[in-house]
Amino acid sequence: MKFRLIRWHRYLSLAVLAVWMLQAASGVILTFHRGVEDRIMGVSGKESDPEAIDRVFAHIKRDYGKPTEMFAGGDGPARFDVLLEENEGRQIRVWIDAADGRILGSDLWSGPFAEQRWLHLIFEFHNSFLNGKTGKKIASVSGVLLVTNLLLALWMVWPRHGKWRENLIPRQGLKGTSAIFVWHRAIGLWFLPIGVVLILAGSIMIWRGELEGALEIGPLPPAVSEISTASNPPLPPSTAIAAATARYPDGKLAVLVLPSEAKPWFLIRLTRPGELRRTLGTTTVYVDALTGEIQSAWSPVDAPKLAYIIDSLYAVHTGEWGGFPSRLLVLATGVWIITMIILGVALWLDRQRKQRTRRDSTQ
Repeated sequence: MKFRLIRWHRYLSLAVLAVWMLQAASGVILTFHRGVEDRIMGVSGKESDPEAIDRVFAHIKRDYGKPTEMFAGGDGPARFDVLLEENEGRQIRVWIDAADGRILGSDLWSGPFAEQRWLHLIFEFHNSFLNGKTGKKIASVSGVLLVTNLLLALWMVWPRHGKWRENLIPRQGLKGTSAIFVWHRAIGLWFLPIGVVLILAGSIMIWRGELEGALEIGPLPPAVSEISTASNPPLPPSTAIAAATARYPDGKLAVLVLPSEAKPWFLIRLTRPGELRRTLGTTTVYVDALTGEIQSAWSPVDAPKLAYIIDSLYAVHTGEWGGFPSRLLVLATGVWIITMIILGVALWLDRQRKQRTRRDSTQ
């Protein structure tokens, strides 16, 4: 039984190791990319100003196109990414400093891959294999498969009583296959519990919307019939932001979705102190686009525990919850996965070489 499982572990790893390697490598690259971009762009680091957002939106509409939504794009409170209305299969992103209304630059958010920034392509690959919602589901399945393989490996190398120290700290002086094997086993045991938690969090968080909808524990948009749909110009974003922050005074702006004909409300997300998320909080407020009245509001801080746990999976997976130390831990876990794959391949190649040598000697 155990030898059969070892064989399954080996073949399963070989079948998808390239995917796991690329997922881990892209995750390592993305761990600190928000903070690095903030520094390169010269973001002010001050709190966002709703009136500055009104001004920069008018600027963007005049010079770039119609804004549809914006979301926190950096580590600090001022950097936001504004998405424009899609045009002929292309969607532009404009970076802004929401504290002083500066436009920091722009790039292609969706469209021809050849025209997109390499860092954005890495982001899209890590999240969805460059294949939208379908790719996200595939990424989730890949993560679950990796967790299953890690747990299978743990079962195979679980130290007998009194052997933990020997397995966690490899003996010196070993060479060749024996050295590779003991280091593969030891390094695997060092980070395996953390790796399982981070990978599983990333796999489950992709289904957050579906889980919250099925369990009826997430934010629900208001019915359109409850909101005035007269063809009048909507209120400025600053008014809607003011209404949302009046509802949750401890919240900081994270996401702003502008109203449309089909959805005549502002969708505003805030980050509150009780959330594990640091930048992309999910406290959600729907504000009438014409009257400025709050139609519905929801916060994971006040929600059932299960909703809070599901909402926190993103922060766990990215290391956002603990700032620099937890992000460093996520980076180390990514390096750990890459190291385990390299050592595992080295073991397999060494075993293949020895098998060929034995076959040649018997001929």
